[in-house]
Amino acid sequence: MPNVGTSSVTLEVSGSAGMDQCTTDVTIVDNEPPTISCVSDFTYYVGYSAPLATWDIITTYNDNCWDGLTPSLQAADISYACSDVDNTYTVTGVVTDSSGNTATCDVPVTVLDTTGCCAVIGTVPVPRSEVNPPGASPTGPPPTGPSPTGPTGSTTEGNGDPHFTTWTNEHFEFHGQCDLVMMSDPSFADDIGLDIHLRTKLVRFWRYIKTAAIRIGNDILEIEGWSDELLNTARYWINYEYQGELNELGGFPVSTSSPGAKKREYKIDLGSKYPGQVILVKVFKEFVGVRVVNGSEEAFGKTVGIVGDFKTGNTLARDGVTVIDDFSELGNEWQVLPSDNKLFH
Repeated sequence: MPNVGTSSVTLEVSGSAGMDQCTTDVTIVDNEPPTISCVSDFTYYVGYSAPLATWDIITTYNDNCWDGLTPSLQAADISYACSDVDNTYTVTGVVTDSSGNTATCDVPVTVLDTTGCCAVIGTVPVPRSEVNPPGASPTGPPPTGPSPTGPTGSTTEGNGDPHFTTWTNEHFEFHGQCDLVMMSDPSFADDIGLDIHLRTKLVRFWRYIKTAAIRIGNDILEIEGWSDELLNTARYWINYEYQGELNELGGFPVSTSSPGAKKREYKIDLGSKYPGQVILVKVFKEFVGVRVVNGSEEAFGKTVGIVGDFKTGNTLARDGVTVIDDFSELGNEWQVLPSDNKLFH
């Protein structure tokens, strides 16, 4: 059909007496709304689902004037967290044509937790009044990993039980089953970036860290423990390739060793950029621990994640301001979200 809008039209008549013409403006108006169809309902899974997209809600749409036809969503939010679990929200699918005509449909969106991360059990914080000063020995030995390096450098870790140590040697446990951001800094090493994610697994009434994934620059190293004693082998993926060639990660050398039965170590040497500093991953059977050894403010001062702020030791929310003293809430806050980098294969 002709374009919507105003156009000049010339009318011309002719006969034996000659020809005559006149010009007038003709306005074409589109008052017909588009059509839209939506799903009857939608389930959003915390920890797995990406933010809602138009194709999650709207199935088909059409219009008499297709050009400029735009689908969109109207909702208070299109991404949900643990606080939304077991609630149902209304999301409106909208189609708008170039003339401003709209069609809508409402869809109930139910939020569920299938990872178990939101149902936290057995979280045992160490009172902040009992936290050791930087460089002191931990209040109890971690299941894996070397001793803290002392006042010359800061150490943080996520261990297999799952036991976490902040940059100021505060210890706590988080027993949610999900993927967690241990630390992240897009500006690490001249902006090549660093992410460390941990994946926990449920066994009866407790969880442990089964897998760790580390990204430096464009490289991703994923390391997994093993529960079958017959599989005493290196279970790792480098850039999603199982047991691929592993010599470096983001330009930093990687070495591996087997210090004892059912044990493996992966050492990422950051010394070329940050002298004396190491990211150490230790595996004992199915348990995986990640430790930053001798970390400096230059290297890790801008990291965020479940292990807290480097300078203050405060366990901060994602907004970088709010201090979270409840470690159950902290663990839920630092679940890996769809907006975070994808590390696990």
